[in-house]
Amino acid sequence: MNTEIKELVIYTIKEELKMEYQKVQHIVKACLEEMPGYLGVQSYRSCGQDNQLMDWVGWETLAHAKNAQQELEKHPQFALLMQYVADMKFSGHFKN
Repeated sequence: MNTEIKELVIYTIKEELKMEYQKVQHIVKACLEEMPGYLGVQSYRSCGQDNQLMDWVGWETLAHAKNAQQELEKHPQFALLMQYVADMKFSGHFKN
């Protein structure tokens, strides 16, 4: 049975910081790569609102995904990243 989990996160970057965020977005990936069970991330930019992004993150299990969320919030770079976020629209976990 395939237990792979996909985490969907939709968020808006502060308009005045959207160009700077492109320079630090790699920090998110580096943080995720440290997490057990991490399978990969794909990031997308909205066609209608260029400061709205969607990350599609793969995890081995739901437990890995939930643990990573808790650990990411404690990561030293998390506070820096959140300074760029204007709004967290949606975050959820999905399975086959």
